[in-house]
Amino acid sequence: MKTQDKSNGFAAQGEEYIKHLLEKIDPKDRDSLDRIVIAGQKVMFSKETHKYMLSMLDSQGEMSDKLGIGIVELLGLLFQQSKGNLPPHLAIPAGSILLVKACEYVEKTGGEMNIDIFSDAMTMMVTGIKKYAQEMESQGQQPQGAPPAQGAQQPPAQGAAQAPAQGLLSQAQGV
Repeated sequence: MKTQDKSNGFAAQGEEYIKHLLEKIDPKDRDSLDRIVIAGQKVMFSKETHKYMLSMLDSQGEMSDKLGIGIVELLGLLFQQSKGNLPPHLAIPAGSILLVKACEYVEKTGGEMNIDIFSDAMTMMVTGIKKYAQEMESQGQQPQGAPPAQGAQQPPAQGAAQAPAQGLLSQAQGV
């Protein structure tokens, strides 16, 4: 995943965060991570599904909550579309990168964005991913290596799962 140097605002901090995150990812996982992020961005920014993201961002509530829950919904959708083949250990890194991209979008379109909003959204996202993993485990569907569900408090919302994004992860993987 390539990063661009941006000189001001959240975008610069976000790109720096991505750079440091990618340094910690096992090189053998980089292609899978890139495919997940590309598929997620296709869902977030495609003509067919972008309106869902916009309506979510325009809804009532704290921006950090909307962003964190939105990324959990997006990852849930990607997991469904991959028929369970999304590597669970990449859920948080992929979600983190997608969260940075969503925060950059908010800033670019004139919304308030700062490191505190990002940090709160990250906490919400990680909690939501753990809750999602816990729910899957209780249904006997959790793949090997999924993040532990301890401390999860906020269930993922279900709105984004209705977006017409069938097969985007497969498309991004070239399958």
